[in-house]
Amino acid sequence: MTIKERHEEVAKIFKDLQDFYVQHFPPGRALTDEEWQDYIDGTWKIADKYKGTNLENLAGELTMALSNDIERVDKAWRGKK
Repeated sequence: MTIKERHEEVAKIFKDLQDFYVQHFPPGRALTDEEWQDYIDGTWKIADKYKGTNLENLAGELTMALSNDIERVDKAWRGKK
C-alpha cells in the first residue's frame, strides 16, 4: 500500500465511522437497549473490515473513541430523567 492509498483508506474509515456515529447519536434522549446494540454491532462491523490489516488498530481505536463519546452523552441524558 502506498502512502497515498493509506491516506485514502484512513479517510474512508473516518467517513464510514463518522456517518454511522451521526446516525446513532442520542437524539435528545437516552438510547434504548436495541439502539445501543444496533450501534455496537454496526460500528464494529465497520472496524472488522480492517482486521488483519495495518489499519486494524486505528479502526479499533476510532471505534472506541466514538463509542465512548456516545456513551458519555447517553449517560448525561439518563441523568436528566
